Amino acid sequence: MGILSKPLSRGAALFGVVAVGVAITGSFPEKQGLPTQLSQFVHLLSTAFVVGIGDWTTFVFGIVAFKNLPRQTFGQLQAKLFPRYFQVFTVSLALALFTLRSQKQFSSKGNAQMWVLTTALVPNLLNQIIIEPATTATMYKRHKLEKAVDSDKASQDALKAQPEYKNVSKKFGMLHGLSSLANLITIGAAHVHLWYLAGV
Repeated sequence: MGILSKPLSRGAALFGVVAVGVAITGSFPEKQGLPTQLSQFVHLLSTAFVVGIGDWTTFVFGIVAFKNLPRQTFGQLQAKLFPRYFQVFTVSLALALFTLRSQKQFSSKGNAQMWVLTTALVPNLLNQIIIEPATTATMYKRHKLEKAVDSDKASQDALKAQPEYKNVSKKFGMLHGLSSLANLITIGAAHVHLWYLAGV
């Protein structure tokens, strides 16, 4: 099943796309229909979600899990974790965009921050909709090839010399690298916005 066949993922992606569209066209309403303090709270909470979850998952949990779990088990865990991870990011960044005008001094620095948040959201949407599903599918294809032969070292070494396995591994490495880069761009932009909030 495609990633957008799931209602939760489809809803998160749609929300994110709408937020990007509104940011690009500059058609945010001056008022979000929420009390100012509530809007500011939602904005801060959304930004905190992205920074906190992103830093923990990328720089703590991911490294610890990689070092302590068998490779295929680690991959299966990531395949379950990251669809939700990107969905949470999409919704949080979209909420941050929609509530940006509630922040003090918006007129002086807020327009630049709109583009910072958009820079965070776009690569995350690409990860959610395109890159992560392709990476996971390729990973499972490589796992299937590995499980089709004996687990002894000689058999696994022979498998790694086969052209099909090499091609699948190369594709996985490329996709995983793209996904990691997009994730780092998202987290980096979120930190830039957090720095802006610290000075508001």
